[in-house]
Order: sequence, then structure tokens, then C-alpha cells
Amino acid sequence: MQASGQLSNGRVIAQANASNLGISRFVPNYDQPIALIRGRAQVAAPLTALLNLTATPSPSFSGLNAAGTAEVRIADGTVLGGARLDNNRWQAEVVARNLNTTQLNRQFPLLDRPQLALPNLNARFDLAGSLIPSPAPASTPPSAPRRSPYSLGNRD
Repeated sequence: MQASGQLSNGRVIAQANASNLGISRFVPNYDQPIALIRGRAQVAAPLTALLNLTATPSPSFSGLNAAGTAEVRIADGTVLGGARLDNNRWQAEVVARNLNTTQLNRQFPLLDRPQLALPNLNARFDLAGSLIPSPAPASTPPSAPRRSPYSLGNRD
């Protein structure tokens, strides 16, 4: 792992890079190997913004810019991830390639049949949002649950 940082004119820039790092010990109850193939993180912000993060119960991430990427080997497949934070707005992308779902289900039972043979998982998630709390909405009735249109195949 390599890390560096710089403070210049009241602005902090820090970055870290890592590769070929075993991370299994950080995932409780999972006895299969997990490895960070490569990862990178960078943060840039005014020093006062960073100090204010710890000094207030409602921190603001204004002025803070951060980005990171990772490639992780897990369940005989690969998960790629990337995230960015820019002035209280965040976005993330996660791509799963060829994950052994039978192995994952044996470790983290999501289905009622842990011995069920499932196809390998390939998926992509794109997420985005804000770190600024939304005002409380006016009282609205709860919506009915929605059934996902996605399926892992026949369960019988």
C-alpha cells in the first residue's frame, strides 16, 4: 500500500493506492478468500472543511471532493467499484462479473435453499444521491410493496 498527502495554501490533497491485498479478515462470517486486486482513493478539500467534519453533529461535505475505485476478487469472480463525492453529491457504480452465487448463498443464506445450484451472477448497479438531508415530507400513505422484475431463474 502506498499513501501520500499534501497541504498547500490551506488545501489538503491525499491519495492512497493498494494492490494484491488480502481483505478476508474484514468480512466476518465469510470463510472464502477475498482479495483487493487494486484500489485507489483520493480526497481533496480545504483543511477547515475536514476539521469541521469532526466538530459538528451535522457535518457538511461542501468543498470536499473524493473518488475511489476498487477491483475485488470474491466468490470465484470479480467486483469492480467506483465512487465519487463532489460537494455533498455522490455517485457510485458497482459491476459484478461471474460471481459464484451458490458459494455466496452458502455463506450468506439469502434463499431458503442453500444447496440450490444457481447460475453465476453478472450485474451492474449505478447509484447516486445527496448527503444533504431532505426536508421531512408531508404525511403520505405508505405505498404498496413492489415485486422485482428480476429473477435468478427457476427455483425448483
